[in-house]
Amino acid sequence: MAKAKKQVKVNNDDPITGQKIVNITTLSSAEAAKEGWDIGRGDACAVIHLENGVKLYPSQDPEGNGPGCLFGNIPGGGSITVFPHQVEVPAGT
Repeated sequence: MAKAKKQVKVNNDDPITGQKIVNITTLSSAEAAKEGWDIGRGDACAVIHLENGVKLYPSQDPEGNGPGCLFGNIPGGGSITVFPHQVEVPAGT
């Protein structure tokens, strides 16, 4: 008997809360162009893919003037930096 696929409920008022991260990739040139961004070498920008198809990526500022970098805090202390295909956790955190 085949295992039933989980139904993903989409909340159009909040398409982020409760969704699982299913992948982290690099923002493509085409995706950057849709934002009006020119990505050069070394400007890798992480894209977080949610199970409902939503893609999240950081911007330099609220005006969307270019791609940014995603940072975070680890419960109990420490921090992380999210790059495409890796999460960097400083030693000792």
